[in-house]
Amino acid sequence: MDFACKKERGSTVRRVVRHTISKESHEDMVKAGRYNPCLEITFWDKHGKHTHKLQAGYEDYIHVFRECGETFVLS
Repeated sequence: MDFACKKERGSTVRRVVRHTISKESHEDMVKAGRYNPCLEITFWDKHGKHTHKLQAGYEDYIHVFRECGETFVLS
């Protein structure tokens, strides 16, 4: 862990509880050349709303954590 990160408030690993998992839009799927939609995670923090694509299956258990401004998604 970076020394500057240790000085930041909230430098411990915290579970993200305010998140949603959904399928990507049809337009994004066609643009990426996929035949099946991937999953997207959307979460909110003090900096606003963030959306990221996931390479996880529909039946996977997904756990989301934040530390030092980084997001970790475990599936």
